[in-house]
Parts: sequence; structure tokens; C-alpha cells
Amino acid sequence: MVGLVEAHALVGSDLWNLPTDERNTAIYTEVRDLPLEQVLAKSAQVHQQLLEALPSISDADLTDPTGFPNMPPEWQPWLIIAQNTYQHYQDHIKDVERWLAE
Repeated sequence: MVGLVEAHALVGSDLWNLPTDERNTAIYTEVRDLPLEQVLAKSAQVHQQLLEALPSISDADLTDPTGFPNMPPEWQPWLIIAQNTYQHYQDHIKDVERWLAE
């Protein structure tokens, strides 16, 4: 998401070419053996980068995929950002809660 927001283009990862479940599996595979402290530090870093980059996107940009090179025309930038940030948390919260309870 940082790459997309900073570049105003669908860039940053080949994972964009995968369906959501396959993308999630690939990301999980990449990070599953990392220490929790490292994952949390990276999460905080990415969060800060997004907070700094998001104001560079205008309201018009959020609804116009042509403003993001390489983005499929049927995608809505605001929805892609939402689905890959705060909306996506709901997809995993039960797993995290179960893991914390163990």
C-alpha cells in the first residue's frame, strides 16, 4: 500500500497479480518465522509511512483509477486502499484473537 500511495501507481509488489487468498498466503509465508518484535516494528513503520503519504492523494484521485498507472480500470483507488488497510483487519481478527488466547 505504501508503494501505491507514494507512487500514485499500482507498484510495489508482484503480489498485486494474485487473488486475495493467494496473496495472503504468500505474505504469511514471507513473515511467519519473523520475531514478533520485528513484525510489530515493521507494522508501526508502515503505518507511519501511510499516514505521511495519504494526504498527497486528492479526493478526485481516490475515485479515478486512471490517476494510478497500471491500476485496472474497474478498480476504485479508495476501495483498494480501504480493503488493504482497515477493512482487511476484520478478515483476520478472529485468527489473531484465537492465537493470543493460546
